[in-house]
Amino acid sequence: MHLEIPFWNQCNNNCVMCTNPPNFRREKPIDLASIKKYLKWKIGGEEDNIKSIYLTGGEPTMQPNFLTIINYLQKKFPVSRINILSNGRRFFYEDFTKACIALGKVSFIIPVHGPDSKSHDAVTRIKGSFEQTLGGIENILSLRRPDQEIEIRLVATKFTHKNLRKTLDSLLKKFPTIHRIVIIFLEYEGQAVENLKSVRLTYSDFGSDLKELMPYLRKYKNIRLYHLPLCTVSEEFWPFVWRTLGEDEVAYLNKCDKCKVKEFCLGIHKKYLELFGPKEFRPVQTSHALKISDNYHHPIISVEKKS
Repeated sequence: MHLEIPFWNQCNNNCVMCTNPPNFRREKPIDLASIKKYLKWKIGGEEDNIKSIYLTGGEPTMQPNFLTIINYLQKKFPVSRINILSNGRRFFYEDFTKACIALGKVSFIIPVHGPDSKSHDAVTRIKGSFEQTLGGIENILSLRRPDQEIEIRLVATKFTHKNLRKTLDSLLKKFPTIHRIVIIFLEYEGQAVENLKSVRLTYSDFGSDLKELMPYLRKYKNIRLYHLPLCTVSEEFWPFVWRTLGEDEVAYLNKCDKCKVKEFCLGIHKKYLELFGPKEFRPVQTSHALKISDNYHHPIISVEKKS
């Protein structure tokens, strides 16, 4: 079981593709007392079933007692991994990074929105955020322990999708020891819907971009694709696709019942269907041999032509 703790009120970006609601900054501040109440409501006495905890935002590192909160969570969930989803800017400061690293079983998830400051800062709308984010990644990589992972996320939107190859290329050259890179299709929620004209990207548009990324996916085994229905990408990409959204967030069309890979498919984000309709989706009639894993989130390991 995974647990998400959102720090909605803590934010220093005004990102146009944020999936939080427009009024999220007016939410009651997240502090240790409110987290304890949230945990009691959310999980009751099932602490032993929590495999991983995700601290999301807003920006969780802006909470004044952030380190105290992590320390509390580690004591309450001693076998759980704590994942910090952050814009990475506060890790630009070495003292803060050292303090986080010293806490032990924590990992880091940081989005990068382009190959340079012009493209990245156009998304965050914070001048200098690109340099701080990359500086934060450098600090984590140089200070982390062997069991502390760092994941870089590239969110595909109208702003970013044409730069994905350049961004991926520059990141893999600059950070060759990165644990994982995830290319994630935008979720149409919150401010991303409010700014639809600016961020609008369809599965069809994104699918055409993937072709030029295949050399990187083949070379670097730990690259993943999130939030993609299987019929929206070519079969060669299926081994990189992970099932990443909750059942309450997705839907299947009637025609999906005729699809040969429905049981391995994420489904279609409900808001996406509302915004763009069902025309892009089709039942897949594959003739390839699929190697299937027992991992629900990563069902297809390989796709091979039948002999």
